[in-house]
Amino acid sequence: MYIADALSRLQAHHAVPQSTIADNEMTAHIGSVITVLPVSDTRLQQIVEAQEEDPVCRQIKTYFSEGWPDKHSVNDAMNAYWSSRGEVTVVQNILLKGTRIVIPSSMRLEILDKIHGGHQGIVKCRERAKSSVWWPGLTREIQDLVQQCRTCALQRDNKPEPLIATPLPDRPWQIVATDLFQMKGVDYLIVIDYYSKYVEVATMTKTTKSNEIIRALKSIFAPPRETRAS
Repeated sequence: MYIADALSRLQAHHAVPQSTIADNEMTAHIGSVITVLPVSDTRLQQIVEAQEEDPVCRQIKTYFSEGWPDKHSVNDAMNAYWSSRGEVTVVQNILLKGTRIVIPSSMRLEILDKIHGGHQGIVKCRERAKSSVWWPGLTREIQDLVQQCRTCALQRDNKPEPLIATPLPDRPWQIVATDLFQMKGVDYLIVIDYYSKYVEVATMTKTTKSNEIIRALKSIFAPPRETRAS
């Protein structure tokens, strides 16, 4: 501030320390994270106990508090978590990745069954997992589970049958195709011979009702005698 006024120089007598403000903001953030977790208090306590029993989760909590080592210094079990180390936090002794609970290996099969409850597809199951839980390779495991589910296989839509070409007739006018179309406000009847691909077009001057279509078809298949004579 190049030009300071009186109010900008006035210091509050009971100013709140910045450290207290930061602590209050952190407490509010932690409370909001815990509140939005889609899990009951009893279930959350079970997950916390399973995390404490899991050696990988315990080590990750230690890394979070003391700092992550170099990538080459961690063992194979930690490599899967190293790339996500910036998102891994510990909130009230709960190991999280962002706002998703990190599930220890002992509970993953059970959580997978719950994610796939209702036998939804891969996309729906992934969306459900993204709002609540995480562990390395979760996306691939959801895909494998859905693809190998027998119930889903029975309910899965059958693949469409391939198009079958119409066999070529033995002679002209044995099989024909007809349709109506409109061009510049005028209705027409088109007839195509499957054998020769010859095209006949009749103008529908009055209506496109069945009696007029029959009349137009008769004029094509059985023209008047004077027309045939000519």
